[in-house]
Amino acid sequence: MKIILSRKGFDSGSGGIASPILPDGTLLSLPIPDKKGNRKYNELRYDDITYYDIINQLRKRCKNRFEHINCHLDPDIRENICYMPNKWKSAFGQFNGALKHLINQNVKKGDMFLFYGWFKKTEYGDDGKLQYITNAPNLHVIYGFLQIGRMITDKEEIKKYNWHPHANMVTNNNCLFVANDRLSWNENKKGYGTFLYNKQLALTKEGTRNRSEWGKLFNMLKNNNLKMSGHRQEYVIDEHPIITEWVQSLI
Repeated sequence: MKIILSRKGFDSGSGGIASPILPDGTLLSLPIPDKKGNRKYNELRYDDITYYDIINQLRKRCKNRFEHINCHLDPDIRENICYMPNKWKSAFGQFNGALKHLINQNVKKGDMFLFYGWFKKTEYGDDGKLQYITNAPNLHVIYGFLQIGRMITDKEEIKKYNWHPHANMVTNNNCLFVANDRLSWNENKKGYGTFLYNKQLALTKEGTRNRSEWGKLFNMLKNNNLKMSGHRQEYVIDEHPIITEWVQSLI
């Protein structure tokens, strides 16, 4: 089982703020703005609050900026955040150069995407609104996963997943990675999902101010002479029992 580390969600260039680690530990990845996206931030909800309201509470400047902006809900791995058809399947899309990189690395059915992003711990202020905890570190954190069940490249077949933003992409190099219904090593667990925060999920080296300075994972790769092939925002890690064991411990 190869592992693909895929960076997703708000960053300094798209969105401009960290996704929140909510007070209950939920890692709520905020999908990036996308003019061609098929969802708006006020359509997405966590419990009784919209993503739009969450962003407004955390983003002290430029409030209401995201009111009429569409977003790119991908990977689609969190259930019940908006209206979904009964035929909904969890899926992640990739295209063009990033897709070519995955194909060149022989990514296939059964391999595992681990999605990570920029996160920061939050709390509720005296006014009851969400705010970042003062001096909380900026972290790269693994927030979700998807084990590949199918890889769909046929345009007409992809269009059947019309709730997914890649369904209407105009390109010949487009692929939808559809999740396994159940994990290959544990039929009691779904083949996709999200995590509650714990330190084991943090990629950033403890104590550093640079969220891109990773600790435990890099040490694991170095100590076992493992290769991690990178391309922009995605890194493919060679199959190895140590890595498989690590992933299974997370999920």
